[in-house]
Amino acid sequence: MEHTHNHEHCHCCGGEPLRTLTAEEMVFLARLAGTFALEVASFGMKSSKSSHIAAIALAPVHLSDRQEGMAEVKKTAAMLQALCDCGVIDIDYDRPVPGSDYSLYKGSAVYASLVSLIAEGKGREGFLFDLPHMDCGSIVLTELGRTVL
Repeated sequence: MEHTHNHEHCHCCGGEPLRTLTAEEMVFLARLAGTFALEVASFGMKSSKSSHIAAIALAPVHLSDRQEGMAEVKKTAAMLQALCDCGVIDIDYDRPVPGSDYSLYKGSAVYASLVSLIAEGKGREGFLFDLPHMDCGSIVLTELGRTVL
């Protein structure tokens, strides 16, 4: 379907109706448009006792600074999930950004908190999640996202 109208208030493209995007969301989309893809991660926990036991602790995680606190990371996660739900970005944990080592994420305060929480839990009877886990992925702008800009 050829679209010739402004998608900023469009409800025609499937998924959730595209609402008016915030200034913060538009800044993020403009930053994303200037690159092939941006890094994203999913922080989780696994069990050494069974490969079937796993849980996601926090996702999507997109960091600008390794010292970002939990409140800021959760705020960004909510924004990214909302943009994904609107169909303007795609988050894919099966496609890491080529050439990225995700060291910002591995060395982040938020990931260190997860590792610490897991270490603390290991000493408790019946605690199954004894391994931190991180899935590395990418955020890309969709066709709809390009039309919004």
